[in-house]
Amino acid sequence: MRTARGVTAAFVASALFVLVSCSSGAHKASAPPSSSMVMSTTSSAPAAAPSASVSAPAATAPSASKGQLATYVIHIRNFAYVPAAPVVMVGQPIEIVNDDDAAHTWSAAPKSNWTYTSGNLDKGQHVVFSGFTAPGRYPFLCYYHAEMPSMNGVITVNEA
Repeated sequence: MRTARGVTAAFVASALFVLVSCSSGAHKASAPPSSSMVMSTTSSAPAAAPSASVSAPAATAPSASKGQLATYVIHIRNFAYVPAAPVVMVGQPIEIVNDDDAAHTWSAAPKSNWTYTSGNLDKGQHVVFSGFTAPGRYPFLCYYHAEMPSMNGVITVNEA
């Protein structure tokens, strides 16, 4: 059981961390919150789970093989997701490209019906999410800039 002094010390330490993190001009925190169902950013993800990788964007646009859906690309520009209201198909890969100078994430909104985070995306980095497994509407945001309406959105996933 924590004492009042211990709780106060923990609160002050947390508040100082948030204050220091938010006061930098780069709007860059150390890492977004993690989840037990966060998609891996390495090739060591379990075979059953969709995988994601973070790297610099490819020079050419991804193309679809016969029978596969083309990769849908969402850019982060001027502290906004472009397009703002993406529509994809079940199983369609989604590439998130950060074109801003500031770091961003593409992450499931808290208390939503899905769990995912791209992790930190610095300028020029991208991540490929392997796609949704069910149709629906999935709220997303940037963990670093969730207070900005342009850094929140809903992706609509239709049946393939």
